[in-house]
Amino acid sequence: MGLFAKLRQAFAAPAPPTLVLDHPSLGRLQYDSELEAWRVTVSTGAGALALVLYGDATPHPMVLQQAEALVESAARFQADILSFLEAEAVRQKEWASEIGKLTHQDGLLYPPKRDDAVGGMVCCSGPDQYRLWRCDLDLGQPHHLTYDS
Repeated sequence: MGLFAKLRQAFAAPAPPTLVLDHPSLGRLQYDSELEAWRVTVSTGAGALALVLYGDATPHPMVLQQAEALVESAARFQADILSFLEAEAVRQKEWASEIGKLTHQDGLLYPPKRDDAVGGMVCCSGPDQYRLWRCDLDLGQPHHLTYDS
């Protein structure tokens, strides 16, 4: 490849994302241009599991692996979220009533930084429409519950 071709490639816009992807185990992934990520809702034995998968032109391969792992263990994952929220309601006494009414809305999965594991977040909806509760996910385990308003 010549010098000018390399320069052109270096400054070229990234490939646009595919709007719809069919994944063998997750199903149809729909690109959400507002989030710049793919949304998918998977029916599991434990109910529907809504995920938002990040990457570049397609979801990152490690994000897809983590999503498959969460779907395969959906009942345990949802039980872990519920158990975490119950523990947080005890720990954050001033918010206990509201935390007790939170429901899992979306699981967001981000590509790893360097060689780290896939990161993520769980968003929850609750009684206050102006407060978005969320917790971080590390290796599929929730921690650090907080909210944005």
